[in-house]
Amino acid sequence: MSHGRKMSSIILDVQAQRIVTEAHQVKLPGYGTLSVEENINQLRTKHVKKVIIKRKNADCFTLQLTIVD
Repeated sequence: MSHGRKMSSIILDVQAQRIVTEAHQVKLPGYGTLSVEENINQLRTKHVKKVIIKRKNADCFTLQLTIVD
């Protein structure tokens, strides 16, 4: 998640981009394409300003997207 460093969360400012590429995929600059469990297809036309990735345990993360209206 953080190139070898242990962190509990990462905050990315993506400067109001459309990063939702598919119903279950998000493309983040510097990290590539991430798969998500929930269907987020309704966010494909929205601009995302901030992304927060939080570590829940060793293999599980939570993704929080801040949408610009």
